[in-house]
Amino acid sequence: MGTPSVPRRNVLKLGAAMLTYGLFTMTSRISDDDPPPALAQVSTMSQDAGSLTGGVWLWQRTDYADGTTVVCSDPSTYTITFLATGLFTFQADCNQGNGTYTVAGSQLTLQPGAMTRAACPPGSQDTVFVQDLGRVATYTFDAENLVFNLQLDSGNMVFSLQPPLSLTDSVWQVQSVNNGKGGVVTVLPETSLDATFNENGIVGGNTGCNTYRGLYVAADGTIAFSPLITTRRACLSDEAAAQEQAFLVALGASTRYELRGNRLTLRNDAGATQVNLVRLTVVGTAR
Repeated sequence: MGTPSVPRRNVLKLGAAMLTYGLFTMTSRISDDDPPPALAQVSTMSQDAGSLTGGVWLWQRTDYADGTTVVCSDPSTYTITFLATGLFTFQADCNQGNGTYTVAGSQLTLQPGAMTRAACPPGSQDTVFVQDLGRVATYTFDAENLVFNLQLDSGNMVFSLQPPLSLTDSVWQVQSVNNGKGGVVTVLPETSLDATFNENGIVGGNTGCNTYRGLYVAADGTIAFSPLITTRRACLSDEAAAQEQAFLVALGASTRYELRGNRLTLRNDAGATQVNLVRLTVVGTAR
């Protein structure tokens, strides 16, 4: 069952309350034994199979007019998400991109924006997926599936709605971080950064140099963090210190989150990626 939509202004108000609460309840020494505050109700993006903005759509296959079909090898890595703001984001195997969209009746126009250009492994379907997205003309819903009709009735892309996912009960390993200079850079190979979101509204993990802890609230794809506190060990290099600072700033700038299979992306209000993470393990199992 879908969760009720939470206006972003309410999330930010709660985020401000988190800050005030945190200043009175958290000290500079971090301990896993600190009593957890009962603060935030954590939920995932609401699911609505009758709306473009109902969640994350997983590519299942494309049926072409010539009778051929391309079946997606791993739907969790070929996705598209429509935001109510008129932005859309997508994942094409090892690459990610975004753009804007407009709807007029059943007509759907996708205007591509920025996209990463990594070389995906052999056998990747990223090229055909992106090419077909560029040829979308109209859309419809077939039961619970979203169907894109391609230009000139040349085929149909079929998507299913991703089941509800949760931020909690997992360790998320950081893959890349916004460096604050207009780029998203891969984590230094000699460091390990991660995040764990608890159901009671506590977030914590490793910055690559120190452990950190703070409060967060997440609902309906929106997220807000209180100021994070860390231990004060010196980093092993200037590069690691700069990365740590960029990571903490990126978390603080994050206002939206996207869950796609085992991948988590934190973004700011403008849709710019702040942190990319991958699910490392379920909490309670060996890391």
